[in-house]
This record gives sequence, structure tokens and C-alpha cells, in this order.
Amino acid sequence: MIENVIVFEDSSKAKFGGGQRVTLDVMSILTDYYDLVLVDCGQKSIFQEKANKYIKDFFKLTCNGKVVGGNNSSFELGYIEIFLFPFLFIKNILSIIKYMKRNNYNSNNTIFYATTKKNLLLVYFLKKILNVKCIYHAHSFDNKSSFFYKIIKIPLNNIDKIICVSNLIKNNISLENCKTVYNSIDLIDIEPKNLMKKNKIIIATFSTLIKLKGIDYFMKSFEYLKHKENVEYWIFGEGHEKDYLKQFESQSVILKGFTDNTNEIMKNNIDIIVVPSITEEACPMVPLEAFKYGIPVISTNIGGQSEIIRNGKVGYYVPIKDSKAIAKKIDYLIENVEIYNSLSKQCIEYSKKFSKEEYKKNINKIFEEII
Repeated sequence: MIENVIVFEDSSKAKFGGGQRVTLDVMSILTDYYDLVLVDCGQKSIFQEKANKYIKDFFKLTCNGKVVGGNNSSFELGYIEIFLFPFLFIKNILSIIKYMKRNNYNSNNTIFYATTKKNLLLVYFLKKILNVKCIYHAHSFDNKSSFFYKIIKIPLNNIDKIICVSNLIKNNISLENCKTVYNSIDLIDIEPKNLMKKNKIIIATFSTLIKLKGIDYFMKSFEYLKHKENVEYWIFGEGHEKDYLKQFESQSVILKGFTDNTNEIMKNNIDIIVVPSITEEACPMVPLEAFKYGIPVISTNIGGQSEIIRNGKVGYYVPIKDSKAIAKKIDYLIENVEIYNSLSKQCIEYSKKFSKEEYKKNINKIFEEII
């Protein structure tokens, strides 16, 4: 009988992101049915602190690396990290096997749940050695012609189940063991937003400050607004692009830094969310959180972000790298308050599609299927 789930996460290279929020959601579900062990690189991370209430035990991997950003990924590997990876990989496999034997974790009572590609490789080799069933939660879009994809293709074909956070990811992986389960949110009772009651309209982004997020195109859009006088842009997040983005700051365009209080800020302050990413995202959490507070979302029409945003129903699409288009949509909503108010109502209704209750059913079903 399966009694244990070993969760493989890597919180050493991101302060606290959407992927880690999803892992916490899954852990909050699984902890009612299984004993959870967390395997992670970072023991003092924000994620680790939040995960402690769900876990029975913690196993620290030996890792090397730091957050350095990158233009094509949230992370960029350093030369030392690449050089050390094979040695640390083998060391971690041997350490985990020893840990499992010591605690009597085996194929009869344990499932592996991996949340990153690096951990996908790790659990694939552990599966080959220990014959433990595995579930991989796929959060990112991959270039199938890349060398790295050719490496992870073998593990993908041998994992028991793959949870995909959007159809974009499911179609990208394109394997029979894939199932789409959109990310979830905690629903609340709330009144729709109303711009007529606002003296100051707040437009915001919440993301890591890296090039692929397109934050500069959002910040530059302020100059194209017709209605600047009562509008402020708030940019939440940290990242290696921060120094570059400072040139676009002004009294009304403000870099706010990292916040762990996203929900309260959305609820009390934010009127419009912008997702200006210039590349495909899997299933960003920010739009989902925005919907439950009745906040319309303006997003680039690519990837998973366009999949979850209904154009003209809960927000609007804009082309990538188009500051003028962003400004035009913001002005449109400011000038058409009744349309904004209607969108806000529809956002709240639409958010019910991503309820925790439905998410819990889907996650439990996947784990039960491989048992």
C-alpha cells in the first residue's frame, strides 16, 4: 500500500515563484493521504519555510549554484555548476538510496513526485534502480530541437504520469502519459471592481525581473497613455534586469521590489494586471489570482497565458513587444468604465473554473491511477 510521497523540489535558485506555489498546493492536498518527505537543495528558503507544515521529514540535496538570471530562462547555469553537476548527481542518488533503505521507503509504499527538469533526471535514475513509480509536474515549454530536450526526452517517455499545467505543455510534450491540470486558486466572496470609485488607478505586474518577462515594454507604455494624470504603474519582483529597468522609473512608474503579499495587494489596490511576457509561459499564476479579485488582465497573445485568458471576456490580448498596444488597451478600459466593470464581474465568475476543489479531485485521481 502506498503510504509515502517523496517530493523533489529545487528552491535554491529562485526566491519564491509560481512553480513553488503550485508544489505547495499539491503538497497541501497530498498531506491528507500520505506522509510527505521533501527533497530539496535549499533548507532556509521561503518555500522550505512554507512547506514545513506539510512534511514528515526533509532530505537536503548537495547542490551548487545561485540565482543569476538569464535571457532565455529564469535560471542560467554557471560553469562551476555545470562542471560539478555529474559528481553531485551521483552523490545525491547514492545518498537518497541510502536514506530510503534506512527509512524503509520502497516501490511498495512510495511514489516520487518531481517538479523540475533537474529532478526529473534524478527520479528517472532512481526509478531505474528502485522501481519506484514517478509523477512529473511539467511547468515549462521546451524547444524540442534543443540539446537539453534530447536529454530529458528519455525520462519523459519513462515516467508513469506527467501533469501538464496547460494544453500548451501537453501538446509540447505530446505523450500518452500526459494529463492537463490547470493551476488552482483559493476562491473568495468579493465584490467586482469599479473604476468609477477610484481616484488613482493602479496597473501592475508581478514577476521575476528577467528579459523574457517583457517588463520594459510595460514600463515604456506609460509614455503612450492618454490618461496619465490619475494612473500609476507598480512593478513587483526582483531579478537581474532591475538595474536596466530603473531608467524607465518615474514618480508614476515604480519598481516595488519583491512582495510575499500579492493577494492583499491585488485585493486592495490593483485595478488592471499586465502580463507582457515576450515568450510562452506555461500557466502563469498571476492572471488566475487576478481573476478571483475581479481584475482584468492585459496579456501578450502567446503561450499558456493566452490559453487561460479569454480575449474580451476577462481581459485583452496585445502583441509581444508592443508598448503602444498595452497603453491603448489601458486607455480603453479607463475610458469605458462600464466595460471594465463588466469584465470584473466576468473575471470573478471565470475564476471558479480554477477552484481548489476541482484541482484536488484531479490531483488525487492521477495519484490513484498509478497506485
